[in-house]
Amino acid sequence: MIAVPLLVVSFFLAQADTPLPEAPSAEAIAKAVRDLSADDFKDREKATEFLWRAGPAAIPALEKAAASNDFEVKFRAQGVLDKVRYGITPETPAEIAKLLESFRKGDMSTKHRILLQLKDKGETKIILQLLRVEKDPNFQRVAGELYRNELDRMLPQVIAKRDYDQVEQILSQNALQDPTMQRLAAFWVLRG
Repeated sequence: MIAVPLLVVSFFLAQADTPLPEAPSAEAIAKAVRDLSADDFKDREKATEFLWRAGPAAIPALEKAAASNDFEVKFRAQGVLDKVRYGITPETPAEIAKLLESFRKGDMSTKHRILLQLKDKGETKIILQLLRVEKDPNFQRVAGELYRNELDRMLPQVIAKRDYDQVEQILSQNALQDPTMQRLAAFWVLRG
């Protein structure tokens, strides 16, 4: 039963790695945070965009900025932080971004409906992000079950995209199940 997923994993891992883009430096992030309070509106907009593109690498700096006494800094930092935490990037299609905004503000029924829509659209990376962000135990149970049920379908697609960090996150998220733990161990052995 585990042979097929391992065969798929080993086939895709045998392909050449695609280099991942580097995260911006801590200095560049710190400068962008300072620029959130720049006198020039264009500088504030540029800093906001930079921090959004920096993604998770900017989260610690954004958390500090969101606690600022400067309303402009606080407002901009919190806006970017909300997007980054929920996996909304500048490249996220508008339709998906709108779903995620509704998800953030929705009740459990809305979140479940949106989760199913994201699954149908193949947005595995965003579903994984939601599992990390949402702390509600009911959501964790429902989303975790959905995610585990979709694992064998999703994993080859993510491997095909060569997003090995996401493969590891997918397998780690589901490591409580023995077959998934076996897949994770095999992935680590094959990946090195």
